[in-house]
Amino acid sequence: MFKVVIDDTEYEISCTMEYMNYLKEQIKRLNKVIKLDEKFKNAKKEKDKEYYNYYMKLLFEQGENYENYKQVLSEYEHALELKEDLIRRLKKEIEIIKTLKA
Repeated sequence: MFKVVIDDTEYEISCTMEYMNYLKEQIKRLNKVIKLDEKFKNAKKEKDKEYYNYYMKLLFEQGENYENYKQVLSEYEHALELKEDLIRRLKKEIEIIKTLKA
């Protein structure tokens, strides 16, 4: 019975880590948008501004735009923190189960 619980917990950790990788990719993508936005704001030439604006739009996913991307980034970062905490708790749970098993 302990082995089944441990296996189930390890599977949950694995799935959570996959989701964390997705979150990290999204955070990285939106951080690129932040850098492009800074370059956009500092650009002197209209051609450069058009380029940065176009590139930012390419990085947005469905439902994201210039007005809400920082909020979306914040939500991704918060979700990542929650998942990291979940991983810590699940690993601790496995350790507790292993001590009960012994």
